[in-house]
Amino acid sequence: MKKTLLITIAVIALLALYKKQHVKPIDDPKDSPIFQQRLKSSLERFQVDEFQQKQQETQAAQKKQGIPSSSSPSLSPAATKVLFITGRCGAVTLTWAEEKAIGKETIRIKRKAQGQDYTVITTGMIYDQAVENGVRYWASDNGLGDDTTYEYLISLKDAQGKEVTRGPASFTLTCTEKDREFLAQREKMIKEYYQKKGIEIKDSARATPPTYQLSKEVYKVEVGNSPQKGRRDAPVTLIVFSDFECVHCSTWAQTLESLQNTFPNKVKVVFKNYPIPYHQKAQPAAMAALAAGEQGKFWEMHDLLYKNPNALGYENFLGYAKTLGLEELKFQKALESAKLKSLIEQDQAQGKTLGVQNIPTTFINGRSLVGSPPVSYIKNIIEELIKR
Repeated sequence: MKKTLLITIAVIALLALYKKQHVKPIDDPKDSPIFQQRLKSSLERFQVDEFQQKQQETQAAQKKQGIPSSSSPSLSPAATKVLFITGRCGAVTLTWAEEKAIGKETIRIKRKAQGQDYTVITTGMIYDQAVENGVRYWASDNGLGDDTTYEYLISLKDAQGKEVTRGPASFTLTCTEKDREFLAQREKMIKEYYQKKGIEIKDSARATPPTYQLSKEVYKVEVGNSPQKGRRDAPVTLIVFSDFECVHCSTWAQTLESLQNTFPNKVKVVFKNYPIPYHQKAQPAAMAALAAGEQGKFWEMHDLLYKNPNALGYENFLGYAKTLGLEELKFQKALESAKLKSLIEQDQAQGKTLGVQNIPTTFINGRSLVGSPPVSYIKNIIEELIKR
């Protein structure tokens, strides 16, 4: 019995040594095992500390079995620089890999169509999966145009805290007739759903390139006591009707911040709360922003809410208030304030009077613009207005 056990241990050690010495070099990053393993159908998400704990447990188990941890091939440096894109009509999935787990809050996904500038997009969830020799990350981008080429670039902080990029990579989306039939059926079902709920909406987003147009009509839009950022006498005023649960509004908020950095002292941004009925977290989030505004921190809370679209609950608001150094009891009381609720209702009534139907809607020196256009488009408009 003892002799058999010794032979078994010797065989395991020899196999481990053979495996260590015969790890096949990976010439093509696509051949890296991290991209060959199937994604789990039930998505398993890891935090950095949880993943490190799992790594330590695995290494301890390997050591106990006499298997050197180095026998598992590490992720090749070339594989970490690759960004893979797969797509279907109107949507793409972005996949890349890291040797070690990273903080997902540092990930910024940028997209641009042909002839446009990069803009940071909000994709919702970014998923991760620990695999044999690293961590694979993936995210999706939806509502994209048919027969359009998109380029993506991902920036993040690696496990050492260094700023790095993944990509760029391009992908051209095409829709078949079957795809279009599916989208039409989907749109019909969405319409019927909202009709049953008594909610009036326009056609849902189709897989066609969005078009943007500044209205010819100039509206008189009262700023009132709404939160504003920038010089009060700035030559360009952008009054934005927005919603904290709206993905496009989040992208637009980042664009507006970029514009204010590009045109210092020339652009003033005014925020109007316009939570739409089927965004259940938008109204409480609007209250949280205004409650922070009572203590002079509206824009700081505004930024936190848009950066954390999947964390818009009461406890999240309290956490953000603590981060911003707000007086907790005063903030909690403001979250229930009838006065702040009335301010939101006033914004909504004003928006309806002005004909706001979709968000974000922005009034640029009185002329309305619907949607979240790229920086290049709005930059040209602002330059023309400043010249005047």
